[in-house]
This record gives sequence, C-alpha cells and structure tokens, in this order.
Amino acid sequence: MALIDRIARFTTGTYNVSRPSMSYVVGRAVAAASTAFTVVASVQPLGGADLKVLPEGAHVADSRKVITVYSLRTRDLVTIDGEVWAIYHIDGPWIFRGGSHYNAFAARQVIP
Repeated sequence: MALIDRIARFTTGTYNVSRPSMSYVVGRAVAAASTAFTVVASVQPLGGADLKVLPEGAHVADSRKVITVYSLRTRDLVTIDGEVWAIYHIDGPWIFRGGSHYNAFAARQVIP
C-alpha cells in the first residue's frame, strides 16, 4: 500500500489553510494578500515526545499534530473544527517506500 493511501486511510478530514505572504515597500515588510488552499490530513492530539517541539517559553492552551503529504510552512493558518490553528513547527519530509509526509505542529489561536 502506498504511503498516500495509508495517510488517506487515517485521515480525519479536509482542512482549509491560509498562507500569509509579505511584500516589501521601501525595505519594510508589508502584509500582502494571503493564499488559501485545502489539504487532506490526519489531525491528532500531541503527547509524549511531541510536546518537546514547543518553542521555549511558549505557552499554548491546546496543540495538535497535522500529518499530511502537503508541504505546510510555519505561520500557515489551518482551520480545524471552525477554529484557527497556527503552524509553529514542521518535521519532515519523512520518506517511506517512495512517498513522503510531513508532521506539522499547530497551536490553537485564542483571542483573550
């Protein structure tokens, strides 16, 4: 069974991703239009060794691992169950039997 078939077998859904972009005006970074796309992924709660990838000094109320064949980037925003989650770390690509996948770690964005 191909790797993409294995991931598809354990998928938890299709998720919307927003990728912010920047442009530069007179040497200063300015927010530009973001790019939106969808990915098929398996979203799992973090546990054990996965909690070690949280940046030092960072505190998050909730975090998840997003396993997908798509190359996500840090600062991508993923909508999971109607809530926005920010990607803060990427592991991969992990190559297995001719296929590859990425483990992206996401933190829920909470507005106090």
